[in-house]
Amino acid sequence: IEHGTYRYSTLKDVEDKIYFNHDYMENYMIGLAISNFIWDTHIAIRRYFIDLMQNNNIFGKYLEIGPGHGNFFLQSLKFGQFSELLGVDISPTSCEMTKKIVSFNDHKAKQKCQFICMDFLEYDFNEQFDFITIGEVLEHVENPKNFLNKARKILSDDGNIFITVPINGPAVDHIYLFSHPDEVKNMIKNCELEIVKEEYFMANNYSLKKALETRNAIIMVALLKKL
Repeated sequence: IEHGTYRYSTLKDVEDKIYFNHDYMENYMIGLAISNFIWDTHIAIRRYFIDLMQNNNIFGKYLEIGPGHGNFFLQSLKFGQFSELLGVDISPTSCEMTKKIVSFNDHKAKQKCQFICMDFLEYDFNEQFDFITIGEVLEHVENPKNFLNKARKILSDDGNIFITVPINGPAVDHIYLFSHPDEVKNMIKNCELEIVKEEYFMANNYSLKKALETRNAIIMVALLKKL
């Protein structure tokens, strides 16, 4: 990140190495899933999401783009009031992991869950959703604005989009570098969305100011709605 970019910059650079590499992807997702219970930042974000589901009147159709290891999807199933839940992921390994987690935790509830294994940008949706989760995904795509724009198009008028976005957070499959929260905010505004609430979670218990000064990892969390 000291050069203003991540190591890779296109989906093609990483899809065969990671997303379509079953063994690598499985180990990667298991590691991320474990981090939800041992890394303070991910623990705090998981609790934030559960609190959002429990203390708001959230119902209707749920879409998660890139469910990965399935944690957000499972919390939405357990604590949300959704009639239908759909997960879309480019990685076959991620799709299978989320299916297994849902089936293991709530065998009956899986009947209202559906999973599509393909690129979100290429899938032709013919419905709208009341709540869309995009958890640590925008940094994995070449043009996050186009990605968020498509999500907005399939969001119901009174719906919300929940995003988590790493800032200065290098990982092997991160291809789009956000170096400051203002970049994310400008993208949101340009997509004709507005922030309902936002929160920042820093590694090493840094303040936001210190994390930005030292380019330490930050995860920005925001709940969005249409303008």
